[in-house]
Amino acid sequence: VGLGDDFDTAGRGLYKTVNGGASWTAATGLGNQTATHTILALSGTVILVGGNNGMKRSTDGGSTFGAVSLGGSSTGNIWTIKALSATELICSRQSGSTGTIWYSSDSGASWTQASISGVTPQRISVATSAASSTTAWGICQQAGGYIARGLMKTTDKGHTWTFVAAPDVAGGLFRGKGYQDDLYQGVHQDGAQAFYNHGLAVDPANSNRVFVGANLNLFATTDGGSSWNQLTSWTASGHVYAHADFHTTTWSKTGASALYIGNDGGLSILRD
Repeated sequence: VGLGDDFDTAGRGLYKTVNGGASWTAATGLGNQTATHTILALSGTVILVGGNNGMKRSTDGGSTFGAVSLGGSSTGNIWTIKALSATELICSRQSGSTGTIWYSSDSGASWTQASISGVTPQRISVATSAASSTTAWGICQQAGGYIARGLMKTTDKGHTWTFVAAPDVAGGLFRGKGYQDDLYQGVHQDGAQAFYNHGLAVDPANSNRVFVGANLNLFATTDGGSSWNQLTSWTASGHVYAHADFHTTTWSKTGASALYIGNDGGLSILRD
């Protein structure tokens, strides 16, 4: 379990239980990490943790951790670490106002920076699907404080990324009914706070079915971003209500039967 929040309060890093939660012990080797953003357990022994003090990796089941270097640096905010396979991984890092994506082919022991075209990102979140070992998606914060209106996509295991812009029509990403009419460079946006709100999920059975929630509403595409449908409304305008500020998602362990969505209001569940 990871503790701490970059935006509200510091925590004490990472804790581990081996008895179903009856007792917990603190991990060692996390350095100055006070906020844990992402945890990826590749196996019972190899575990990667990302937080506000870079990436840490354990090869002994989480008993000890060591710092991982990305391009010669072991600092920065590691926002997400995701697996395409047991060995092929991708992660997102932010240093200052610059966001980058990295890929690994050796279960996270070493990393190479990816190439990104079509967008200049700040904070980035990435997501994978069990349906594909090569395709992954990302969303990113852009200048002005908004989530970029579209998806970052890779089809080569995270080595190169291309921005797939959303159509600027009603029902498009962040252009649904009841959206907050914010404009950035002449384009409608779904509110601000892109430094804070990153809700992203990809269907484990269909790598082209992607869900995006930023500030105000939840949207979905079934064709890899070519078209979008609005699923919820912060103002309950023509859609079911869900609280604003989307932060985290996870799928039911039985597959794509339910998507659990964490936001500032608590938990929303999409069952169909």
